[in-house]
Amino acid sequence: MPRSAPRHLLRVLAASLAAALALAACTNPDDGAREPSAPAGGPASSLVSDTESEPAASPDMEAQSPGATPDDEVMAAFYSQEVRWQPCATQDAECASIEAPMDYENPGGARISVALARIPATGQGESLGSILTNPGGPGASGVDYLPYMAMSLPPEVTEVFDVVGFDPRGAGQTSPVGCLDDASMDEYVNTYPDTLDTEGIREMRQAAEEFGEACMANTGEALGFVDSGSTARDMDVIRAAVGDEKLNYLGVSYGTYLGALYAERFPEHVGRLVLDAAVDPTADQGDEEIAQMAGFEAALRVFTSDCLESDICPLTGSVDEAMAQIHDFIAARASEPLPTEYGRPLTVQMALMGILLAMYEDATWPMLTTALASAMELGDGTELLELADLYFDRDSETGEFTTNMFDAFLAITCLDSPVDARRAVMDERMVQMREAAPTLADFSAFGAIGCAEWPFPAVLEPHSIAADGADPIVVIGTTGDPATPFANAEALAGGFSSGVLVTYDGEGHGAVGRSNTCVTDMLNDYYINGTPPEPGLTC
Repeated sequence: MPRSAPRHLLRVLAASLAAALALAACTNPDDGAREPSAPAGGPASSLVSDTESEPAASPDMEAQSPGATPDDEVMAAFYSQEVRWQPCATQDAECASIEAPMDYENPGGARISVALARIPATGQGESLGSILTNPGGPGASGVDYLPYMAMSLPPEVTEVFDVVGFDPRGAGQTSPVGCLDDASMDEYVNTYPDTLDTEGIREMRQAAEEFGEACMANTGEALGFVDSGSTARDMDVIRAAVGDEKLNYLGVSYGTYLGALYAERFPEHVGRLVLDAAVDPTADQGDEEIAQMAGFEAALRVFTSDCLESDICPLTGSVDEAMAQIHDFIAARASEPLPTEYGRPLTVQMALMGILLAMYEDATWPMLTTALASAMELGDGTELLELADLYFDRDSETGEFTTNMFDAFLAITCLDSPVDARRAVMDERMVQMREAAPTLADFSAFGAIGCAEWPFPAVLEPHSIAADGADPIVVIGTTGDPATPFANAEALAGGFSSGVLVTYDGEGHGAVGRSNTCVTDMLNDYYINGTPPEPGLTC
């Protein structure tokens, strides 16, 4: 594939790269109660002062009873907001913002501004409402990715539905998390100390602590309120603001977790929910990391077999021998980073991320084959670095991080996913990961340290989500999905009281927009007619 491959597709796939790949996990769990202490100092980005005028009273919510509390009245006002759509400055869509409480336990306090974008229904008839979308992450901007999310839906659906994107808390323009400047972030994402050495572990912990301190200093008190539970509550305020009685939704990868949390809290407001490339809400971070690396290992084996049939493949021998060559190539970058035309070297972490990003879409495998050939035979890491830069939302020419996705990724993950970062536990996880993913394990373990020193404790715990009383919820799983293995979709759909599992038999991450007519026909029937697929549908 030429280097002008569909970068927009890769960027959407990059948005859903999960926590195990970026030195991220979380601190030890507490009892699950939210009691964050606000950090001192620092700007509270995208906050709205609690002294400003309240939104108008809400006709959307039921009339308050005589015993209604002041908090009930405040929440009714949030639900009544009018969305004022205006042309977006940077894309062919309409943009707006609404307000939400920063802390839902104190809705009368500070507020945040939630960024929205909308592509109106393309048809001339009456709209059936809106489909809210989330492209994954955590940390991806739903506003920026809105055009690509809309393109992934069948045209019959976008003819009768508005497609709405939003920036979740911490991401994009919604109380954005800010941590390090570009130079410091470059150093952080390339950190690769010797984890077999006690000093190496100490260096990782110190780097994680300094990162958290920088996030706290540069973000302010909003840093403690970017958890996915709060974002799910924002989604219901968005639903009311755009005038929908029930939430129609498309969530991909991490977006499935937001959809599941929404269904758990607001089952009576669940409309037509499609959750594609599922996150398993019952899995703890350690188990999820191992399962994900096993998924990437399996996908890499399929890629390697494909590569060996190419005339330009730099790998040789059997699949096992080729996998060993990939391992040795990545490991060698610790002592011998490869030069690139951008002046930034291809390090261990960049080589790993470039390879793993290409696993998300089998149509990009020829691009990876070319990149590996350049790196392994010519000593030029440019093309692999370009792939890694896509994950980090980085401009290869300038080295600039063009979004705050990585900052938000860590901040949200650390609040969402408690992980035991004790050395003995991580050593045991390393043994398990080497069994599950022998090629990749050496470069992917000890991620728990990324949140071990985070300023706030995790506020969510792994748990099964039933969403009793919700309308049918469609969960799509891809059999060869490397990042969210098919077993995740089985677990999520099986946990829902009204879950319907759809199986897409294919490779790559997710099915919507990249699969076949079977999936497209199912989406049309479900979104337009409200008819869920028959249980056991395989496409």
